[in-house]
Amino acid sequence: MIKLVKVSAHDCTICAQLAYHDVSIAEDERLLFEVVELGDLAEAVGSPVHNYVVSYHLEGDGSITVPIYIIMEDDKVQASGEV
Repeated sequence: MIKLVKVSAHDCTICAQLAYHDVSIAEDERLLFEVVELGDLAEAVGSPVHNYVVSYHLEGDGSITVPIYIIMEDDKVQASGEV
């Protein structure tokens, strides 16, 4: 099944503004929906989302660009987007 994963932080204004819109989009498209908090992501070493963010989005200066939305199928990342 295809799943929409939202990477979020409790103090992220954009994440809060997007709340409920993403849920309704996922429901309309019949996607599973999951929210992953940044703190939980940092502790989820070895998970597909953690590995994707760290290995694919590691910048040359050591900073990480975090995708806000990730589309996954069977624990494999299919696409992601940043806001």
